[in-house]
Amino acid sequence: MIDPNEFQSIFNDTVLQVQKVKLGDVNYNILCKELVLKELSDLSEQSEASYSNDNNNLMANYSEGKKVAYNLAIEILKDIHKSINNL
Repeated sequence: MIDPNEFQSIFNDTVLQVQKVKLGDVNYNILCKELVLKELSDLSEQSEASYSNDNNNLMANYSEGKKVAYNLAIEILKDIHKSINNL
């Protein structure tokens, strides 16, 4: 049987504290993260091209996967940014 106190412990560990923040600070942080991810995506694209030229398909595929993941993260951040600005 599951101990009810275990649920209370999980709840206590996951409670979010709401704090007042400035929208400009949030926008700035999101845009900075987008820029970092864009740079990482560009570096992965360069690595992918380099590995493709060297016929290293395994590393080229790995670099392509990183690029796709970075681009997906950028899109997620853009959606979050849009949602925050619409609040």
